[in-house]
Amino acid sequence: MNTDIFPKPKKISLSNGFLNLDGLVNSCGCDDDTLAFIESVRSMELRRGNGNIELYKDLSMAPGSYELSADKVVTVKAGDRAGFMYAASALSQLITPNRTIPKVKIEDSPYMSVRGVHMYLPPPDSIDEFCRIIDALVYLRYNTLFLEIGGGMEYERHPEINRAWRRFCREARDYPKGPQGLQASQADWKNSTHIELAGGGVLTKAEVKSIVEYARSRGMQVIPEIQALSHCYYLTLAHREIAERPYEPWPDTYCPLNEDSYRLYFDVADEIYETIQYDKVSIGHDEVRILGYCDRCKGHSGAELLSYEINRLHEHYSAMGVEMWMWGEKLQNFMSFGGVKSGGQALDRHDRFGRRWLLDETHQAIDSVPTDIIMLDWYYAHAPYTEKGFLERGIRQIYGNFRGSTIASWQTRSRRKNVLGAEVSTWCVANEDEIGRNGWFAELTFSSAVLWQDDYDDSKRDEIYRLTARKIGDVRSIVRTGKLPERKVFREYLSLSNPKQTVILDGRSVSWQDSSSRAEIILDRKIDEIVFLHGADFGDKEEPKRVYTWYFLDRTPRIIAHYVFEYEDGIVTAVPIEFGVHTGSLQSDFSWKYPESYEKRFDDETGQEKSSESYFPAPYCVMNDEWLGSAMYFSDAFPITLDGSKGTVYAWSYRNPRPDVKLRSVRLERDNEESVPVRLFGALI
Repeated sequence: MNTDIFPKPKKISLSNGFLNLDGLVNSCGCDDDTLAFIESVRSMELRRGNGNIELYKDLSMAPGSYELSADKVVTVKAGDRAGFMYAASALSQLITPNRTIPKVKIEDSPYMSVRGVHMYLPPPDSIDEFCRIIDALVYLRYNTLFLEIGGGMEYERHPEINRAWRRFCREARDYPKGPQGLQASQADWKNSTHIELAGGGVLTKAEVKSIVEYARSRGMQVIPEIQALSHCYYLTLAHREIAERPYEPWPDTYCPLNEDSYRLYFDVADEIYETIQYDKVSIGHDEVRILGYCDRCKGHSGAELLSYEINRLHEHYSAMGVEMWMWGEKLQNFMSFGGVKSGGQALDRHDRFGRRWLLDETHQAIDSVPTDIIMLDWYYAHAPYTEKGFLERGIRQIYGNFRGSTIASWQTRSRRKNVLGAEVSTWCVANEDEIGRNGWFAELTFSSAVLWQDDYDDSKRDEIYRLTARKIGDVRSIVRTGKLPERKVFREYLSLSNPKQTVILDGRSVSWQDSSSRAEIILDRKIDEIVFLHGADFGDKEEPKRVYTWYFLDRTPRIIAHYVFEYEDGIVTAVPIEFGVHTGSLQSDFSWKYPESYEKRFDDETGQEKSSESYFPAPYCVMNDEWLGSAMYFSDAFPITLDGSKGTVYAWSYRNPRPDVKLRSVRLERDNEESVPVRLFGALI
């Protein structure tokens, strides 16, 4: 009986028996919110009919909460569109292959009110895929989309912004060592380029509007991020006269005392408002690194410049009735777990070329800005009390760049009165390939449980990660097809000859193969799909260093083997196996570690320095295998015991491009005996 709903509901009780779902939905007082549920249920392909699913809207229920019961009929109650969508997510996980569900009663509501995801605008040719990603996020109970706009939307008032944006993206890609090289081209480490936004292109207003309307139709609030002050390549390269350092080849920061900066920024913000009608906005402000250089700003402190600029933006947005959010690290002031002052501290550094880089303190600005701004705290992993400065001033916050899988002491930190929730940031091209390769789908799946369930704590980390490994296939299927996966029963296990031993994989007996450079499976049949059960065996060798797509590195070094397909008509094709995508390490054991650095600390609540003998670990942990998150998205990862040690086998599905031609055999080939062995257990068809 499948009652393994993810994230776990607050209350769930089972009765004996099952209920047939004999049709679609009867809605009592059908409106747009209940129609969203009906549309979601249709994606489950239930048969049409009079229906035995009844919907009731109850405005007294809390946002996002729902009740679902199945006895003689299925009854769903919710107070808003999000609640109905989450009920549909729960229902979809209960349905059996023969369209029944167990008799059950569920009462559920979210733990955190803000469960967000930060994404760039997608490339123009990936809009449909982006909408399916939104569907996957709703399935995981996310309710807020931070959508960075930048230079990626057409501006009729300022088309020069779009021209400058396209040119900048080309130059950053062509720069020696790519965008990372460009960032290192000046004395200060420049802002991230964000050239993945819109794939380096530009979306029409109609396309941006369609994306926002789609997200809202799924019960998500959309908060556009319209970067101000920092990360402003899109503005300063189109109008170099507003740059704080206009002599730079790629200025990234505008002058906070130049009125032309605000005229241009407000024109852009107003045109975005006319397009999507937002009531909340993020003004960015992370990585502010350049202040006080131009003739206007010299003589003013960093805090004065920052507070003046924030207040100018707040005045504009308040007049529009728009709530302002921002990255808050330049307003923070605390000691990190490494014993270093962090937040808006003064900097006086020299880079590796001997160039000096100065930045005034800015953290004092916190006492000169409105307290109704929502802060995004992305320095939360530097110390276990980064919320304290905001809490003392009555400023609300969420955790930015959130990794629920790594944060420690969540039960304590999330219960502080000013914490509203968190947002996971992707920082890559908003498509399946890059989000998957960077491990974000795995993180999004894990973090959804952290943000939804009120009982998550550090002791449940292993349990949730194993559930993530089991549920991420649902996410993958929604992203690729818009539907949940078919629950296939593979008819046949295809083994290799001369197995050395047997392991148990998800209840099946699977043969272990030796490390020879060539292993073959004889088929002599037509097949649509084959699932390889394999893993990279590093043994005592070191795994490749974890890399992310924003480094624009060559992927070919991570291709460790090929599957060679030989067809009856003589055609032979080779499919590359990339480590971190088609397979992961057999030695990966779903284990975690804390950084080894321990420093003198300060008491979280009182601020008093602890004795020098008192130490405690970093406020976060990391996974021993940093590749696992990406490998488990593109493959299904199964924990196993191998030679007495814990490990992981990967089931990678390959759809045959020539299903109408008999396939003689498929063999595993490594380039040479020195390359990392890929162990092939067998295959399923």
